[in-house]
Amino acid sequence: MAEIRKVSIEETNDLLSYIPDLPFNWYVPARQAWTYLAWCLFQIRSGKTFRNDKDMNRCMEQFEAWIEDYAIAFGEEKENAD
Repeated sequence: MAEIRKVSIEETNDLLSYIPDLPFNWYVPARQAWTYLAWCLFQIRSGKTFRNDKDMNRCMEQFEAWIEDYAIAFGEEKENAD
């Protein structure tokens, strides 16, 4: 199994297709986001995996729903400037 030593967001372009269409002025509480990331990393370290893409997508949809429930919007919503 490959080791995760360094993460570069620029090298994860394939992950961008999974990013939901959320407004750019939405923010989530850092403590909860950190807790979720730490849980995910612990699961990976323990050797846990998703059974299939359907389960992985379901997990990401649940996280998207969590963001929609807990996000705080600041300022006006702006269009994607990419």
